[in-house]
Amino acid sequence: MKYLLFSFLFVSAFSFLYGQNIPTGISSDSCGIYQKNASWLPKAYVNNATCACLETPNEPKSNIIREVLQTRLSETPQHIKDIAAEKKKLYEAKKISKFRYNRFVRKQLTPIIYADHIVAYQMADCEGDPAPYFAWKKVTTIPIKDCDIVWFFIRYGGGSCYGNWGKW
Repeated sequence: MKYLLFSFLFVSAFSFLYGQNIPTGISSDSCGIYQKNASWLPKAYVNNATCACLETPNEPKSNIIREVLQTRLSETPQHIKDIAAEKKKLYEAKKISKFRYNRFVRKQLTPIIYADHIVAYQMADCEGDPAPYFAWKKVTTIPIKDCDIVWFFIRYGGGSCYGNWGKW
């Protein structure tokens, strides 16, 4: 699985950065993609990513980040989606523990999601970086119900397109 993950990250980053896909951006009106992929994405990430998508301002760099993230999500290989969907079904059926499911998410999905954010910030020509990797382990496993709190964590959790702590 590690080989598949690394080959996916390399090939998708290479094709996105050097292919014909030059993002122009999409607004926060287009945030339903996470719910559409809820069959395989962790519930926490569906919730937190939807909130982040809705709360991030509608301005050129944010809109490019949205587009890149959603494009990369759509381009996730089907075998990864299938494995993730199966693990999620096992967890929801209480056939594997929350600990075991979260460990799968942290080891297999979080690296992909984090890498997608790195590429998105680069494509948007951000001066800053996404939140540090350790924060993404929380983003993908701990749902935050209130979008205002998600936005607070984005601003004060270390990630900022413009490199300004406390601001986007």
